Amino acid sequence: MIRKAILCLTLFPALSQAQLGKPVFSMPSTDSQQQESTQADYQRRLTNCANTATIYKTSAQYRDAGLSPQQSYQYLLFWTRSGVPVRELKHIINDVFFDERFDVAGGAALHDQMFGLCMKTTDPQYKPFQPLN
Repeated sequence: MIRKAILCLTLFPALSQAQLGKPVFSMPSTDSQQQESTQADYQRRLTNCANTATIYKTSAQYRDAGLSPQQSYQYLLFWTRSGVPVRELKHIINDVFFDERFDVAGGAALHDQMFGLCMKTTDPQYKPFQPLN
């Protein structure tokens, strides 16, 4: 423990004794309920985007296998039990089957692109470092 403290003081001389043993980089403390709410919102968004990306990928696989949009819809209908609205499901199937931008799209690449687009926001969670003075 003493060796750790000496190493910390050598590497980070500005740290006080009270800060030793605490993470150097930590999130600012906030109200725990707000933090839990933010984490829950992020988790819901992550789940929604993962589901959406998987539906795009699976719909493209069905299209490539020669299934009709109606058959694809029947096979993908179980996603509504996970909270995916029927309207969104139909929109995705229409995109994959009838939008020329999706003609050659499929597989993991389509999944990753749709997931990335869904997770991208105008107010990102992480921001670049400000210039150091």
